[in-house]
Amino acid sequence: MTVRAGDFTRVTGPLAYMHNGVIEGTPVVFLHGFGDMGECWNALVDRLELDVPVYLVDAPAHGYSSFDPERDFTEQLVNRTIELIRSLGRPVVLVGHSMGALESMYIAGDAPGLVKAIVLEDPPMAADLSRWSDPATIESLFGFLADVRGQHAVAAEAQLLASQPHWPEPELEPWVRSKQLADPAMRARFVIHREPMETTLARISCPVLLLTGDPSSHSIVSAETAAWAQGLCPTMRVAHFAGAGHSIRRDAPTEVASAIRAFLDTHL
Repeated sequence: MTVRAGDFTRVTGPLAYMHNGVIEGTPVVFLHGFGDMGECWNALVDRLELDVPVYLVDAPAHGYSSFDPERDFTEQLVNRTIELIRSLGRPVVLVGHSMGALESMYIAGDAPGLVKAIVLEDPPMAADLSRWSDPATIESLFGFLADVRGQHAVAAEAQLLASQPHWPEPELEPWVRSKQLADPAMRARFVIHREPMETTLARISCPVLLLTGDPSSHSIVSAETAAWAQGLCPTMRVAHFAGAGHSIRRDAPTEVASAIRAFLDTHL
């Protein structure tokens, strides 16, 4: 029986997550982007109508997960999720957005026996990664979180709706709440790229579905970058969504759910 996102149970601890209570089948683990939280996947999960175990993970310093200021952010991001997957006792499918997509790539390379397939929604992927280590980029990311955190939730939702009027209504509340829960302490240890992208891509051997939008709409992965990535990772196939920005599933919810569901039906 399909379990709706509203029926999920929260599990707390160093790595917090929501779980749908289903035991049998291949688990699907959802990994969110910077500033989001596990519940930001609720709208997509409801569209997918999965009847397998589903885990909506809060990254360290996001949602209800803690952050260790003595350890690098990416180390915590990857290793805590690997520990969760190992505890499930069987390989999983990972679905990641942005930072969570990069996390999925690292996990698939570090622990290939734990991952059956991965879905990547517009990862921060390029041959030249310097933009993500630029202090101005980091300042912009954390300044954005601070701006949302400083607003009343109702006002922040109204502002989001004004800027993204086509987003499904269920996306709004968890998007705002996630920004207000994010722990700014991660900034001191915040580096998400740990190696050249060529190294990351070449280590992936499982099937990959890469979701891309349009750079003119602020999507990260261009057609040229996608083709370059496929040359390094032959198991990758690409699904392009014209006009979509960085939050592809929010800009094209029905089309993205259909593409992901078809991929999951093959690999679950």
